Amino acid sequence: MKDYLIKFEQDSDRHIKEICDNIYRFYQSTGSKGFVIGMSGGLDCALVGALTAKANVPIMAVTMPFEVDKSVQRRKGLDHAKELCEAFNIPLYTVDISKAVNDIYQQLEKSIKLDFSNERLAKANVLPRVRMTNLYLLAQLTDRLVIGTGNLSEIVMGYFTKWGDGGYDYNPIKHLTKSEAYILARKIGVPLSIVEKIPSADLWDNQSDEDEMGINYNDLDTFILTGKGDEKIKAHIERSLKRNKHKYYFNLIEQLEKYEWLEDIIK
Repeated sequence: MKDYLIKFEQDSDRHIKEICDNIYRFYQSTGSKGFVIGMSGGLDCALVGALTAKANVPIMAVTMPFEVDKSVQRRKGLDHAKELCEAFNIPLYTVDISKAVNDIYQQLEKSIKLDFSNERLAKANVLPRVRMTNLYLLAQLTDRLVIGTGNLSEIVMGYFTKWGDGGYDYNPIKHLTKSEAYILARKIGVPLSIVEKIPSADLWDNQSDEDEMGINYNDLDTFILTGKGDEKIKAHIERSLKRNKHKYYFNLIEQLEKYEWLEDIIK
């Protein structure tokens, strides 16, 4: 993978231009007034925000903290969101989702008396779903679209919340592995405070992407880009793909492809 990434870095200006051109073309094709992005202060949303700004497409960012006063990690994320938006002149708005999320927890627990499993993760997944709801509300109110920020490495592992951060209208980096995203983030000028921190969804303190996925990005990206890896790594990735299969099958356009009269429209 090392040689591949060296070549990718050498061509980074071209990759950035291609992605920016794609963002601009999509924006132009929709007739919308631009994009809304959820800005957590993480690498991927920072990269997408920077690319969209560089493409000269209108974008507004929303950071949606949850109980930020109780978490050092989340507070840093809020600071990084502000730093990124200041660096790329992106308007940033803050919506505290603490009450909305806690109300959902409490309402369900009061109404349904059962023994719950996977409670910590199930509750944590409410956060990205509430954020998605806010983003789509704001997008519709301002005649914009929601731009996604998930990279290929996360998609392969199913490391996203269905109908949460997995819900968007357009994702310009879904073809990039995390390793490639790092290269482009550095090249385009994402602040080092964001590039160099441990990747995390900030669901709780000391939570990291690699711990949650059970694999490090280097091994994962090596397998994605080259097909190489030891048997344990291959098996782990295959199990994740099978376990998360339900997350990939909600493209309704597939239901329309059998109608010949639509063929030219949906190509």
